[in-house]
Amino acid sequence: KVTESGGRFWALGYDSKAVPVPGELMLRQLPMAGLTQRFYAGAKFQGPYSAKIDAVPLGRWIDWPISGPFSCVWTGKIRIEQAGDYSFHFNGPNFSDIEVGGRLAERHGKLDAPLDTRLPQKVLSLRPGVYPIKVRFAATSQPYIELLWTAPDSAGKQVMIPPRLLEPELHF
Repeated sequence: KVTESGGRFWALGYDSKAVPVPGELMLRQLPMAGLTQRFYAGAKFQGPYSAKIDAVPLGRWIDWPISGPFSCVWTGKIRIEQAGDYSFHFNGPNFSDIEVGGRLAERHGKLDAPLDTRLPQKVLSLRPGVYPIKVRFAATSQPYIELLWTAPDSAGKQVMIPPRLLEPELHF
């Protein structure tokens, strides 16, 4: 428990004695993690939408705010900490594509047709830094989805992208 007294903040230490809390800890703002999510009625990423910040689009059933065919776009930034080769994967029904740093990393299905096309997996050589990321997804039913990557330290396996590496756009 932290309390304020005499213009300073205090916390109870392990020995139940009040100890001052350094000011820099009290002013520290935790970064937001995840991507900005926009839902559209219809499968073509057009028209009115609802938006929110999503912790991360992965490994879960989605509770969509729209019934029937819909589309969704997640946008933001991804921080790459280690140089190397990366591939990105989106598992879900119907259509999806992923862009990282303005380059197409994966496309699954066709926007106006049933699932019948998957582009060969692209490997992106990335250097440490922050890159824009955009994930588009269209479906006719409420799906289970996963956003994964194969990173230099994942031993060749598809794994969840750590949410701390994703930063949402803050404007809707």
